[in-house]
Amino acid sequence: MGNIIITRKHITGNVTACLYLVDLGCLGVKDTDYRFNVPFDEIEEIVKDSEEQGAELIKASYVLVHNIIHAAVEFAGDYGFKPCKEFTSITSYFLEEDTDKIPLMEIKCGGKDGNPIYINTGFESPARVQEIVNTLKKTAGEGNYNYLLREDDLFEDEYDEDEEEDSEYSEIKWEISALDKEERKKRLFELIKQKSNEKKSQTAKDIIRFTTLIDFVAYDLVNAEDFEAQFNMLEKNLSHEIIENDELPNSLFTGIQDMDVDIPDLFLNTVMDDKNPKKALAAFRTQAGDIPAADFLELLYLKINKKQKKYNARLEEYARKHPNYFLIQLLNYTDIIQGNRKGLEKLLSEKTDPITEYEFKHFLFLYFLLLNHEDNADIAFVLAFEEYIISSDDVSEATYENMLPLIKLFKMNTLIRYFEQNGEL
Repeated sequence: MGNIIITRKHITGNVTACLYLVDLGCLGVKDTDYRFNVPFDEIEEIVKDSEEQGAELIKASYVLVHNIIHAAVEFAGDYGFKPCKEFTSITSYFLEEDTDKIPLMEIKCGGKDGNPIYINTGFESPARVQEIVNTLKKTAGEGNYNYLLREDDLFEDEYDEDEEEDSEYSEIKWEISALDKEERKKRLFELIKQKSNEKKSQTAKDIIRFTTLIDFVAYDLVNAEDFEAQFNMLEKNLSHEIIENDELPNSLFTGIQDMDVDIPDLFLNTVMDDKNPKKALAAFRTQAGDIPAADFLELLYLKINKKQKKYNARLEEYARKHPNYFLIQLLNYTDIIQGNRKGLEKLLSEKTDPITEYEFKHFLFLYFLLLNHEDNADIAFVLAFEEYIISSDDVSEATYENMLPLIKLFKMNTLIRYFEQNGEL
């Protein structure tokens, strides 16, 4: 693994620098970044920070690092791994052309035997780890690659209430990872049929085996290129500046009249008050005034309490009253227009100012709701959406914990429907 920094000096004395994280063992260029026309002091600060974190940086010739980067990209490409998207779109152009003008050096890639070796240093998420291992199985073939994983790799442990259960989970996932994809599918089908025929409740171990097989088989059906394309599309379409709920002013609390009132806490307390929500809503209106957030909370109250007729009337009224209020327009789009995910993405892209964590959480739940109602959901897209929820910095821990079980259930239903449509189940 190499951290490479290449600088080019401007006539002003400033420099432009590109940074590359290069994995010669398997994945090629894993990450990259750049600094344009900055004082050299800024680059020295990056070097200092890297060294403080344990990276031992030494000066090297351009020819050497050029060969390292290109050898890593070529080696990774032979096994189905593309460099990170920023390298392809930006920082690859910072390098000299890879022609005969640059002396060719022999750069050893892979492990001691020359085969790819993947070592998880904690950079990838559990879902990405599984994708990498699956890709190596397809491109290198059994016995022609090596990997070193951490104890909690492949899938995050949702059943770690005690050490015994944790041990069982590790045994099951490693047992399943050793099977070929046809055997995994066969065992999954057996469990699905057994589950539909038996009325007895499942043990924790049964659930672990079933959900782990679901995960493995889903990734077996999806190639790395499709997954990456869907994930990149999600990152692009759902990208938006997210700010904290209490960073005022913001679009969630448009129209606040009394800044002395702690509106963010009052709002969230009203959302969470399930004992007397009607009273909490009235108190919020009294303290916050006639702001769009109060009307949104009323819609939320009506929807949760299944007062559909009144909800429809209020939604139509408030959508006209607040044409630019994001949360109400989301509800209007999904409930009145019977929209789709693309339309929801358009609503987000048209919003020019930042949105709060709460607004983004609500957007994601509605987005998933529309995905859940699609008749033929793409397995690659479902896996990419799950990975987005797991890995995105914009998704809060609470949203992650709430959404992930729902996504896993949807993934299971999508997979079962896929096999039923193909006549395999």
